[in-house]
Amino acid sequence: MAQEKTEEHQHHHHHHHRSKKAKPQAKGTFSLMLNIVICLNIIYLVVAFAAGYIASSIGLISDALFTVANVLAITVALFIHRMNASNDKPSKSYAYRYRSIYLRLVSIVLMLTSAGALAFEAVRRMNLPIELDETLPLPDGGMMLRVAVIGIVLHAVTAFLLTRERKHNSVAGTPTAFWLSTALSLVTAIGGVIVMQVEDDLFDNVAAFFGAALMLVEGIILLYPVLRYAMGGATDGINRDYVATVFKTHGNVRGFGHMHIMTVNRTEMALMAHISLFHPEQADVTKHEIRSALYKLGLKHVTLEVSTDKQESEG
Repeated sequence: MAQEKTEEHQHHHHHHHRSKKAKPQAKGTFSLMLNIVICLNIIYLVVAFAAGYIASSIGLISDALFTVANVLAITVALFIHRMNASNDKPSKSYAYRYRSIYLRLVSIVLMLTSAGALAFEAVRRMNLPIELDETLPLPDGGMMLRVAVIGIVLHAVTAFLLTRERKHNSVAGTPTAFWLSTALSLVTAIGGVIVMQVEDDLFDNVAAFFGAALMLVEGIILLYPVLRYAMGGATDGINRDYVATVFKTHGNVRGFGHMHIMTVNRTEMALMAHISLFHPEQADVTKHEIRSALYKLGLKHVTLEVSTDKQESEG
């Protein structure tokens, strides 16, 4: 019993020590940067939606829809960052953190749904009979160009900031998505210029098709790993055999078993295992050394139980 209390105290002390270090970071430049990026992109998507409706531009609307999905993704990144930097409380438990995966899944489903809707509407517009097509107002190419240029600048700056921060923080969102948004805004801007020159809505529909294609491809690429996380699968960076070597190479570990690797959220993994020791009296030191080694591999939450079975082996 005394050993279990000591183990529990060290386990909580380990997380408390890291939380105290991480908390100032949550209030620092990284958290502030994500908040600013989210706010600016929300303003832009509202402007793009409104401009798309006023200018009768489906291209601008596709840009706005892609921005919605990207804002949801970066909001999840901020949520994970704050949870990682906070002490564990009933309202911020592992299970609570785990739900962030479902928030990311919502953004992917929205992205795929939007892609289908945009592609359908673009096809519908291009296949309208001439008499009906003439009733549709011609997209305002000038407004398309002006709003899309704002999008190019905003998305490029956002992608640059996330790319830079990702070197230091693994939850910095997905800069690739914003680089793709930059490309979409560029295509929309070019479409606006062409609409002004030829007075035809074909190139507005082309921009919408391009946006739908980007969302479809990105959504499909992201869907598999997110579904895997949602089902409790480990990240690509966690190699079970390599993790096992940490136990096998420790001098005091006789054997190990019941090793389970679980997802906490997109950037945090947990491990539970039973271990048998040559020298049970050194259990506390052994656990600390194993936790330190596993933490370097990306397993931030490690629970180890000392087994009395001398024949314990990997299961």
